[in-house]
Amino acid sequence: MGIDRYSEKPAYIQIADNIREQIQTKQLHPDNPIPSTRELASSWDVDQATARRALNVLVTEGLLRVQRGMGFTVKTKPHVTRIARNRLKRGDQRGFYADVVNAGMTPDVTTNISRAPAPPEIASILEIPENATVVIRDRHMAADGRPLQLATTHFPADLVETLPILGEMDTGPGGMYQRMEEIGHELHQEDIVSARPPTPDEARQLRLDKGVPVLTITRITTNKNTNVPLEVTLVRLASERNELRYIV
Repeated sequence: MGIDRYSEKPAYIQIADNIREQIQTKQLHPDNPIPSTRELASSWDVDQATARRALNVLVTEGLLRVQRGMGFTVKTKPHVTRIARNRLKRGDQRGFYADVVNAGMTPDVTTNISRAPAPPEIASILEIPENATVVIRDRHMAADGRPLQLATTHFPADLVETLPILGEMDTGPGGMYQRMEEIGHELHQEDIVSARPPTPDEARQLRLDKGVPVLTITRITTNKNTNVPLEVTLVRLASERNELRYIV
């Protein structure tokens, strides 16, 4: 192995490309150790800072993880495939519980219900006055003891007055969306998907290694016939444990 000194690619990118290819072609398998920065620097004839930069690229991409006492290792594949379908019949299983059970795991959800003034961005989405009261469902969602995601749902207070179960700890079989459908709402949903570094609190709650991003989904649910917003949910997923699959 050696760096192509005539390439337009920086040395650290060439090293990262080589290791990525080994992972993608299964020459390196999940939990396989990666050579140390000292070993990489020696084999590629670069300094250790360049070697570490290459490894950090792959950590950011979610291909490697850093473990205390073990150095860099190849990450395992996501534990849960989260599936979103845009054509569901009432009563269909969907969402976190169904996806976790389909993965052969046991879901564990802790829910907290509160009321608070709507932040400006939430009020704008829900088309309610700023600082109007919203009902908030905060959920810490895990499977087999491993945190997978955090979800915060904001409901307009008048919707919860009409459908009080939305303000309860358990919204029943099929969840909050099925409860809305049962009282006549035909749902339309829009997901805005992105990724970013976690906040310190998110990293703590999701037990994320340094450098691991969170996937974010802002889900806006409206009444399909009236376009009235019904709820907005902010989901933060541990990117190393979740895979998103959208079926249209």
